[in-house]
Amino acid sequence: AGRFLLHPALLDAALHPLLPGVADEGRAALLPFSWSGVRVYASGATALRVRLAPAGAETVSLAVADAVGAPVASVESLRLRPLSKEALREAASTARDGLFRVLWTAGTRAAAPVDASGWAVVGEVAVEGATRYASLDEVPAGTGTVVYAPTSAYGSEDAAGAAHGLLRDALAALQAWLADERHADATLVVATRGAVATGDGEDVTDLAHAGV
Repeated sequence: AGRFLLHPALLDAALHPLLPGVADEGRAALLPFSWSGVRVYASGATALRVRLAPAGAETVSLAVADAVGAPVASVESLRLRPLSKEALREAASTARDGLFRVLWTAGTRAAAPVDASGWAVVGEVAVEGATRYASLDEVPAGTGTVVYAPTSAYGSEDAAGAAHGLLRDALAALQAWLADERHADATLVVATRGAVATGDGEDVTDLAHAGV
């Protein structure tokens, strides 16, 4: 709670009387829309006493105090927007049916082999005709395309630790690459193998690379 002048959970609870059935059984729910005249007088409150008062059409004002009545905040005007029960039911129904999955579409192969004689390769990936380098730092300026396969230096006993370490290493390598003006016109391709399943029945054999 110390990170906030006024904790969002407390402020949310203060607005619960605006929900249908709390103060007025028959009306629609009212959602906060526009705040004006907001003032905070004290921070760190863990309990609130709140007075809501009408301030116009679908508008309220708030006076917020702590448990002993000392002022905490005030809101001169909070405009509200009605939300019908039907809209809530429709949104809930849509959310329940919202099942998603990732689908991979196979790419088409080039009609003729690609000439990779001017390419560079870093890591455990094979590109026929490309020149292999030990790290991105060794790739010379003027190289048009670089294929980079991050290599894990972490054991397989701790899958989570290996994934975190590999992701940190790959991020540091990519940041250094992007900051190097020598490669401003180069294309960098990041390659992984076995990090995700791209089809039914395909196993994930290298989960540590999934984050990359």
